[in-house]
Amino acid sequence: MPSILEYSSYVFFCCGPIVGPVFEYSDFKDFCELTNNYKTLPRGLKDGFSTFGPALRECLGGFAVLGIHIAGVLIGGFDVYFCGTKEFIDYGGSIWKRIFFYYMAMTGQRFMYYTPW
Repeated sequence: MPSILEYSSYVFFCCGPIVGPVFEYSDFKDFCELTNNYKTLPRGLKDGFSTFGPALRECLGGFAVLGIHIAGVLIGGFDVYFCGTKEFIDYGGSIWKRIFFYYMAMTGQRFMYYTPW
């Protein structure tokens, strides 16, 4: 039987909603204690910061896509909220320009969500 602190940490674990539908308490406890399936995970100083490089690369990649999003909206003018206005119907004259604009605007919007994950 887990203590109230262990149970609260399982219930309020921030990655719980991100991971997917469900993970069992035993998996959560094994992960926290690095037992069973999680014995071989890198452990910081003991393993020589083996996870620092990949984590830094992912962080820099997040900033890169954030920069692409900001450049697309501010410099390129591809604002996704413009696509819902009446002026967008007359934008560019052809359907292909509107499709291109919408595609670029939605790609920039999608990059905004890639940044935190």
